[in-house]
Amino acid sequence: MSTNSHLLNSLKYICQLTAKIDGDWVIIGSVAAYLSGADLVPKDVDFCASSDAIKAFIGAEVGQNIAKTGQKIFSNPYVTIPVERGLPIDFMGDLSVFDGNKWQKLVFKSRKTIKFDFGDIYIPEVWEQIEILKTFGRVKDLAKLPLLQKLL
Repeated sequence: MSTNSHLLNSLKYICQLTAKIDGDWVIIGSVAAYLSGADLVPKDVDFCASSDAIKAFIGAEVGQNIAKTGQKIFSNPYVTIPVERGLPIDFMGDLSVFDGNKWQKLVFKSRKTIKFDFGDIYIPEVWEQIEILKTFGRVKDLAKLPLLQKLL
């Protein structure tokens, strides 16, 4: 698998930030799928950690954001940081998903290490990525399911 230079620049940026501060974190979404072997092209990097870790990583307070997909399904403090010659990184703290009745904090059950010469990147295992995409339930998330299911 060849990793494009824009994605590599963003992953290097993440490794530089996370090397300075402790905290559990994972990359989800299209980058996690791509790093697992799915045939797709990521457009951004979704970085998830606790809100406290996000604040420490970016060195600033983060705002409250509600992402709309026909309904309000995500609620989390977040900030998007552009990376020079890289993909933008969405830093999301304490990501919660609205299941139709109540907000549920997304709790990660697995963490797989992807090693690069500049540091380690963490993603959920493929089975958990599938669970996450189903939980999100958006058309763009469900479209990735076949790409991940064939990796099981």
